[in-house]
Amino acid sequence: MPHAFGERPVLKLMYAAVIRAADRWRGVTVGEFEQRQLRVVRDELDRPHATRVAPAVTTSKPAAVRKLRS
Repeated sequence: MPHAFGERPVLKLMYAAVIRAADRWRGVTVGEFEQRQLRVVRDELDRPHATRVAPAVTTSKPAAVRKLRS
């Protein structure tokens, strides 16, 4: 693994293994601390993906059209 030379990448790998194990082995208990850490890692991994797939141009919603009384 070329990028597994720091604490952060190793922790990500470990938590990914915990997620996979939790899916396969129902006996693995994931506590509140681990869930928080998993959320942090998931958010960190989602940020670059969200940036890559974000639309290049954002469109604003058209102004609401009021109905005029006749």
